[in-house]
Amino acid sequence: RSDEVAEQVVKVLEGFYAMATLHGQDHPEALEALDAIHVRTEGQVVMVELRESADDVWEYGQKIVERLIEARGDGQCPLKGCRK
Repeated sequence: RSDEVAEQVVKVLEGFYAMATLHGQDHPEALEALDAIHVRTEGQVVMVELRESADDVWEYGQKIVERLIEARGDGQCPLKGCRK
């Protein structure tokens, strides 16, 4: 709606990044994935860019799914359509 709203959205995303960084200290692969995300504004538009190879993104995703399955404790993935 405005440049100011776009800037506020970026601040919210930066807050999520900070929280994820604090909670991700035990998960270095998650921190690597976060470092690949870059956010900026162009007027009213918020641009989110992922600067990473497709193979690395896939690997990060696989590790996240493995942790979700492990955390659940029953060997099942909690995500809809999820496969090991």
